[in-house]
Amino acid sequence: MKPNTKRISFTILLLASLEEPLFSEGYESRFVYFEESSEETKAQKQKTENSIRKETKATSKIQYSVEQKEEKAFSSEENFAKSEILKIEEEWNRYSPENLKQLATKLSTLGAIKQKFRDHKTAIRFYDQSLSIQDRLGEKKSKEYALTLYLKSIAEFRIGKTCQAVVSIQSVIEIYRFLGDMDSAIQAEDSLKKYSGFCLEK
Repeated sequence: MKPNTKRISFTILLLASLEEPLFSEGYESRFVYFEESSEETKAQKQKTENSIRKETKATSKIQYSVEQKEEKAFSSEENFAKSEILKIEEEWNRYSPENLKQLATKLSTLGAIKQKFRDHKTAIRFYDQSLSIQDRLGEKKSKEYALTLYLKSIAEFRIGKTCQAVVSIQSVIEIYRFLGDMDSAIQAEDSLKKYSGFCLEK
């Protein structure tokens, strides 16, 4: 996979088989893509490689600890979508990121794939690692961070962690408002209303 040519849409991945839409039509054109890394000194490259090696080692533990679950019957169309996404997952698992930003994107994408197959707990673990890396890179107020956290809130809601989903989506709203993206903030507020209705904590 070449980082400067391959790009992937979270929306396409998720809407392929999830029970309900996650985003409005405005999100369909939002792509997560790899940017070409800038020139680095040998010392910087070595430091980056060490960080990636450490993070990738932790990521591999997630992949081997996934719980086996029974899968629902899929229609022929759903089976086709499933096989295509499994190919994408295999490609992303083989991909070796060149920097931490690319690693964060890889983790978010793998989380989205797990979430698409309703493996929400594993998805959350991927999202948490991605969010941690983005935080370290100083991107806690970016759209990429907000989107990853948005997806995490949906996964939290699906496994019954409704109050945690409320906390997550509130942070998403704050980020979008900070960025001046009011359309996305309004979309997230709709999810907040939904989550809040199921959160019994005062």
